[in-house]
Amino acid sequence: MAQLPTPDVFTFGRLRHQLANSLGLPRTHTLGAGGRPYGSTVPSRAIRVYALPSGQRLVIGGTLAVPDPQRNGDRHPQGALT
Repeated sequence: MAQLPTPDVFTFGRLRHQLANSLGLPRTHTLGAGGRPYGSTVPSRAIRVYALPSGQRLVIGGTLAVPDPQRNGDRHPQGALT
């Protein structure tokens, strides 16, 4: 990512949040679920911004809810990330 000529690197998905946390990347902004509102009408939607060692920002978007197989794939907040 450091070789990309951009200040912001965008990715999506709950697993990306887990990866950023496991790498110990410092979170600089929290928007949506658990953070400052940004206009989404989906309560579990979240955007997290992390500082990369290169000076870039890693912007991860997605939902913090997990699919509930007993509700035909509907999402619920159990297992939400911090």
